Amino acid sequence: MSISIGVKVRDKQNRAQLKRLRSEGRIPAIVFGANASDVMIDVPRQEFLQWMKTGGGSVVHLIIQDQDKIPVLLEDVQHDSLTREIIHIDFLRVDATKEVRTKLPIIYTGTPVGTKQGAVVQTNSTMIEVQALPDLIPNSISTDISKLEVGDSLLASELELPQGVSLVSSSEEVMINVLVR
Repeated sequence: MSISIGVKVRDKQNRAQLKRLRSEGRIPAIVFGANASDVMIDVPRQEFLQWMKTGGGSVVHLIIQDQDKIPVLLEDVQHDSLTREIIHIDFLRVDATKEVRTKLPIIYTGTPVGTKQGAVVQTNSTMIEVQALPDLIPNSISTDISKLEVGDSLLASELELPQGVSLVSSSEEVMINVLVR
């Protein structure tokens, strides 16, 4: 499923203009990469946050002023250090015919059997780096941890990845441990 967000091209702005833009519910952003010129845009805050709730790892298509449809990956999000509000977004333009690397969130489902025996779950990582063609990248990777017992670990190599998606992170990276208290 492809998600699209309508965006507007913007000119370089000073601090006051960017603050006004944010107060209007828009986030300043830039699109770069794929041997094309950089484009300064602004993104509707609500649409961006809705996409982020899905995981924000997959390709999103930015529709620039009802014309161009640009496939991009989220590269970086900058937050205000005090309010934690999003103040700027970087998008990486991708070529649909070339594989790209990206980090995806991992969603752990279930409660390990070991926790019923007094163990605790230690989460070591909530992100994984993968490589795939842009259209094959999912929003997130979901994995069931309900069968893990005391002393068990979940390695990155044990995650089930969709077809066409390969693991870039170390296959020996420990994602979850079920430890004795």
